[in-house]
Amino acid sequence: LWSSESDDGMYDAINKGLLKAKGDILAYLNCDEQYLPGTLKAVLDFFQANPCVEVLFGDVVVVNDRGEYVCSREVLLPEIKHTVISHLNTMSCAMFFRRSLIERNLMFDPAYKNIGDTEWIARLLDNNIIMAGISRFLSAFTETGVNWGMDRSFVRTEMEQLMKRYPRWWQIFGFFWTARHRWLRFRAGMYSPGNFSYSIYTKDNKNDRTKFVVDQPVFLWKSRLRLFK
Repeated sequence: LWSSESDDGMYDAINKGLLKAKGDILAYLNCDEQYLPGTLKAVLDFFQANPCVEVLFGDVVVVNDRGEYVCSREVLLPEIKHTVISHLNTMSCAMFFRRSLIERNLMFDPAYKNIGDTEWIARLLDNNIIMAGISRFLSAFTETGVNWGMDRSFVRTEMEQLMKRYPRWWQIFGFFWTARHRWLRFRAGMYSPGNFSYSIYTKDNKNDRTKFVVDQPVFLWKSRLRLFK
């Protein structure tokens, strides 16, 4: 079902789409993202096997505008203090959730034009929503150099707005939440990702997937170092 109408920004548009959707499991993709083969089957199987889980996150491969590998983003479940003080470490293109959240009016806040997903996840954590991660690459995110989320001023202004909802002492001990997050990633082996391959559609081959083999995977997303701690 195709729908085009006026909206109050990206997250208002996503809300409109979610309200129109009929499925029990919901998700959304932006124009620089795509699912990898087998993703929808894996997600459905997981939700059926884990009826208590309401939000599922997966791994993401970041590619350039030619589809070439940039880095791996393996999933670590978000924690409220790190999310609010530093950044949201999950990516929306590998996020799936149950319709029950929308039925409970847990929608995106359209007042946040850039970090609406961060604010939404923080609100879900505040509401003790059960989340889980699946150790599988579900999606590809294309770094074009002009992605909305790469604008430092937009990100920082809205992060400061979000922080005002939480205790001041969280910010004072921000270094601790960041260090803890990095320790958890290290302990899970996410700083030493393994070799893998992925198949995606590219500008040069829009009809068939092109396979890329990654024999030197890296975790570091260099272009985002200027944004996040």
